[in-house]
Amino acid sequence: MKEPPRLLIEQWLPAAAIGVECMRERSTGQQPPDKRFHVWWARRPLTASRAAVLGSLLPADFPHDVFERLLGFGRPGSELVGLRSVMDAGFHPIGGFKCDRAFKRGFRAADLALARAAAGTLWGGDIAVLDPMAGGGSIPLESARLGFDTVANEYNPVACSVLEATVDYPFRFGRAISDEALKWGRELRNRFNRRIQKFFPNPPATPRFIRIFARTVPCPDTQLGSVGELVEK
Repeated sequence: MKEPPRLLIEQWLPAAAIGVECMRERSTGQQPPDKRFHVWWARRPLTASRAAVLGSLLPADFPHDVFERLLGFGRPGSELVGLRSVMDAGFHPIGGFKCDRAFKRGFRAADLALARAAAGTLWGGDIAVLDPMAGGGSIPLESARLGFDTVANEYNPVACSVLEATVDYPFRFGRAISDEALKWGRELRNRFNRRIQKFFPNPPATPRFIRIFARTVPCPDTQLGSVGELVEK
């Protein structure tokens, strides 16, 4: 039996640096656009998702510096980890990391071509990435962005809708969909405000309460659970 190829993810992975970028990605109020469609508890960080895809397709001897650039690192992983350690110790270097967060950085054409050629040599010309439980679509999104044929499956209807909005629609409709999203976002907000404003007359500039709208689904057996509830803190 032929031995399976040794993969980069089995040999080496800059896990600490990936962790730093995942923390940067989830900075308060600065989430990537794909995380803003819907608050979903299982959304995978984009940097870790890209690392999983690339590390599983590339050979063990793939250049480490090229891999880190493909992940979006603005500087070597060891420097990211070092700066994070300094910050954790209570020091704040001027300018912080002095580079964009990984998910905001594009690809170098030469790096992407090298990765695709290396993966093609290892697996053959027809490479397809399958995520059988794709959730909101972080892994399929990164696979598609890298240019690989991508298949995603999801059975949860909410996650499936987020998955379509994350991966399918942008590639199918391009930038034109952003105008439609903004249009219908404004329409839904106006409809919501018309229906709910009677419960909150003359809101002050600084709300006194934080109001959380929680959606629940009734159990088909016990019928416990409500369509929605408003909680004040």
